[in-house]
Amino acid sequence: MRGLVRLLVLCLILSASSAAWAQGGAAERRVALVIGNAAYKTGPLRNPVNDARDMAAALRATGFTVIDRYDANARDMRRAIVDFGNAIERDGVGLFFFAGHGVQVGGRNYLLPVDAEIEQEEHVEVEAIDEASVLQRMAGARSRLNIVILDACRNNPYASRFRSLSRGLAVTPAPVGTFLAYATGPGNVAADGSGRNGVFTAALLTAMKAPGVELEPLFKDVRSSVMQATGGRQVPWTNSSVTGDFYFRPAAATPVAPPQASVAAPTPPPPTVATPVAPPQAPVAAPTPPPPTVALEPIDKSNVVKEPQGARVREQPDVRSKQVATLKMGEAVHVLGKVKGEEWVLVERGGKTLGYMAQGLLQDAEEWRRQQAAVVPPAPPAAPLPARPTQPAVGVYPFQGPLTPGTTYRDCGECPEMVVVPAGSFTMGSPGDEPGRANDEVPQRVVTFARPFSVGKYEVTFEEWEACVAGGGCGGYRPGDSVWGRGRRPVINVSWNDAKSYVDWLNRRTGKVYRLLTEAEWEYVARGGTTTAWWCGSNASCVGEIGWYVSNSGGLTHEVGGKRPNGFGLHDVARNVWEWVEDCWHGSYAGAPMDGSAWVTGGNCGRRVLRGGSWNDNPGVVRAAYRVGSVTGGRSSYAGFRVARTN
Repeated sequence: MRGLVRLLVLCLILSASSAAWAQGGAAERRVALVIGNAAYKTGPLRNPVNDARDMAAALRATGFTVIDRYDANARDMRRAIVDFGNAIERDGVGLFFFAGHGVQVGGRNYLLPVDAEIEQEEHVEVEAIDEASVLQRMAGARSRLNIVILDACRNNPYASRFRSLSRGLAVTPAPVGTFLAYATGPGNVAADGSGRNGVFTAALLTAMKAPGVELEPLFKDVRSSVMQATGGRQVPWTNSSVTGDFYFRPAAATPVAPPQASVAAPTPPPPTVATPVAPPQAPVAAPTPPPPTVALEPIDKSNVVKEPQGARVREQPDVRSKQVATLKMGEAVHVLGKVKGEEWVLVERGGKTLGYMAQGLLQDAEEWRRQQAAVVPPAPPAAPLPARPTQPAVGVYPFQGPLTPGTTYRDCGECPEMVVVPAGSFTMGSPGDEPGRANDEVPQRVVTFARPFSVGKYEVTFEEWEACVAGGGCGGYRPGDSVWGRGRRPVINVSWNDAKSYVDWLNRRTGKVYRLLTEAEWEYVARGGTTTAWWCGSNASCVGEIGWYVSNSGGLTHEVGGKRPNGFGLHDVARNVWEWVEDCWHGSYAGAPMDGSAWVTGGNCGRRVLRGGSWNDNPGVVRAAYRVGSVTGGRSSYAGFRVARTN
């Protein structure tokens, strides 16, 4: 009898303990830091505060003690991270959740507080929170398990001010005992969502409600939900060094089984006890062994499928994984990274992550083109010329007549088409009430141009750049096109130094005075006689009519002239690619010339100004007043240029 009483007491203790575990309670201490930032001065977001509030509530319901911060500045974030590190206990569980803007610099990820003031890339380390500092705090607590969840892969609001102009976040190695989850894959951008929550967080909140789902399968379910919701455009990413199991909500049936089996020993166990939750889960993972997390070595390279039979793209780096696409020989992709220790690479096309391919099926894009050129006889020299009639006849060489405002002309058959813009005055910079204005856009001043000058009707194209190379100029440099095409697309992957070499060749070729635009000239012609934030008006909804940007570009450049011209007859001054200008970088207009000349004294002449925005930017960046500085030798798929000529 005494033994039976002891057994019943033990069962009651087990039952109470298991019930507490099922609610996330006494079994181990769980501590979470949840931050949601939305009220950014540059690039405000819709959902991060909602995401964070809902996540904090969901975590409390599963037994977490939650430290939460909303629209936090840098000081609040750093203090909260310290408090969080102190609260995590050895052998417990720590969880860090952040929703808001994140950027990568040099392969490191930074989380942005709402008061971040980033005028150039070097400011990030001072103004933002390094993801590594959070990981170090968590690792220092020696907890059993650390979980880091970042819904921070939205568009970088400062991308235009960066040398590298990186998209999304970088892959971070997971310290021992750490599970990292990102809203989307490396180098890609996550959707903020049109409802209450972002797409990723909404899927995660739903998945967390299900009992008996272990951590890694849970995030696999999240991945599937997000891919379905976005049509495959967004693929959540995980990286893990976790060895044990973790459940947000353990299966309720599991803790009940031991006391029932012990008390009712003389009779067979009830059917509900004899069918535990774990066995049905095991077959789910068994048939498809692809790893739920993948460690990548970052790569940024254009490739072409070389396999004559084509190539299959898989959801995971495993031949047994689901096939998500089939590519034909000669199709181009961009390699984002290589799976560590494996011959698999992650690829994207047109800005959309596809999945994994066997590395041996791909070949360097430039090498592929050279080989194809050796196999296919080159076209006769005159072949490219018939394309010229598609351009306006007024730009045909040679031009005869006076260079009056509105005139379009060329100085040679392969020269850029130029437009003469009138003399005049305008107010440079942004007014105090313009949404999105930055400190480097002031003080406003009136700039006067005493004489007309000529400006490229379009951005310099690959076709025009290749004429420079063929003519012995441009240092013989042939920039890559990111496998988007060449011809009449704007030349990309050219630095300020490269642009200057093109101008030098153009002057030798024509005997005229070609140059880069000054920054004042650029803003004058970009406004086209208007005073609004965009030359098309004061409402950002018009941006899609005048340029290629993140919402309509499809993740790549487009042929010049595809959008309507502004009042001076210029195309693409609002998006397609950033345009280098002559001026050195200055953090404001204090002391700037008022005659429209280039400002090449003082400031930082190792960095030059870029204007206009690119195919990957949001409407706020395409404002006529928006500006950024970058190093003179920097090359990227975001930047090109147009030329000016002194009449």
